[in-house]
Amino acid sequence: MPISPHIRWLRERVGHGLLLLPSAAVLPRDEDGRLLLVRVTDSDRWAAIGGAVEPGESPEDCARREAEEEAGVTVRLGGVLAVLGGPEYLIEYPNGDRTAYVSTVFDATVSGGEPRPDGDETSEVRWWPADELPLSDMSAFTRALLRDTGWRRPSDRHRTGPLLVVVTGLPGAGKSTVAAEVAELLSCPVLAHDWVMSGLRPYPEVQRTLDRMRPSGHRTVGWSMLGALARSQLRSSSSVVLDGVARQDELAALRELAAEEGVPMVTVLCECSDATAHRSRVVGRRRGIPGWYELDWEDVERARSNWDPALAADLRLDTAAAEDDVSGQLRSVLADRGR
Repeated sequence: MPISPHIRWLRERVGHGLLLLPSAAVLPRDEDGRLLLVRVTDSDRWAAIGGAVEPGESPEDCARREAEEEAGVTVRLGGVLAVLGGPEYLIEYPNGDRTAYVSTVFDATVSGGEPRPDGDETSEVRWWPADELPLSDMSAFTRALLRDTGWRRPSDRHRTGPLLVVVTGLPGAGKSTVAAEVAELLSCPVLAHDWVMSGLRPYPEVQRTLDRMRPSGHRTVGWSMLGALARSQLRSSSSVVLDGVARQDELAALRELAAEEGVPMVTVLCECSDATAHRSRVVGRRRGIPGWYELDWEDVERARSNWDPALAADLRLDTAAAEDDVSGQLRSVLADRGR
């Protein structure tokens, strides 16, 4: 959502403190079910059409005005899809301004005009099919808005139920980033091995027991707990993404779990072909997991010594590749496996 003249006017009077503002967004769709989005100039990211409600303006009039200003189209409003607010609808602009929006979101169709950017707030306007939405090139605000209004589900027309997705690879290979993107695509939670095991760190007796176990209790117990949590999610008809260094034994156990629950399982193997980039991701990394330790490059090399590079996977992702290429591969395999 670009900075409107109204916000600039308010900022001159209230400074840079958190500002709560009513706003409106509009999601025009065409007869093929495509969604009209704009690329916002100040962030260079795709966004829903919308902006702050001006003084004396209704949310409906705001939605119509923003569609004409940002995208050059006249819209016929349908119903209210949602009224949204909360932490995901807070925007911090490049100049440090922080604005918390409460947004009324309207369904709409285009009744006049040809889509075009205004050259000021927007640099591009485009129709997007639901299964090609540029999620990786959107702000968290817009992704949340599309999720909460039912647009951000590109695989729904193929899926008949939940999926179990396992994202594995060596430490620092980009697993957590990929797992988060899969969760965005499926609108489901991510369960990470290190986060689960961090809950056991305060108990020295448990740590000593895990240390004595063969094979390593840190692996077997961690993946057992992840499997139990995943089963709970699947039985609630929710897809779930597991994030961790899963080897052949863990994957075999999870395939058995998926078969017992009658759901498809997708294995995504993350690799980084650029050794320099891989090392830079590990060195100095700070994930902020309470009570957990950070790995160094020597830990990665030790993990590599008993790692099977031929691990079977539905999708092998080179995370050194362009982000758009990675996103496209993810969408394709998830839609295919979810048929």
